[in-house]
Amino acid sequence: MEIYIDLIVEQVNLGGRPTYTLSKKAWTEIQGKFRQMTRIDYQLLQFKNKFQKLKDYYKQFKKLLGVTRFGWNVVTQTIIADEECWEEYINVYMQ
Repeated sequence: MEIYIDLIVEQVNLGGRPTYTLSKKAWTEIQGKFRQMTRIDYQLLQFKNKFQKLKDYYKQFKKLLGVTRFGWNVVTQTIIADEECWEEYINVYMQ
């Protein structure tokens, strides 16, 4: 996953995202470099679908951290909150 994200960041920094999404050329570059680095041959649609899923996860993550009683543990790389906070969040947002 880290390789994939690093390749996306690289393409964004190179100007491969002129709008809200990566250009076809950028996706092709990502696909080629990923194949070289991992020897795994994913199709472009698979890369694009994964990108969309990561964006969705990011939105959920950002929303969760926006709730004032949630925090982030930098050591364990996890969201932290007390049990009561989790229960309230689940009742409000996961129904």
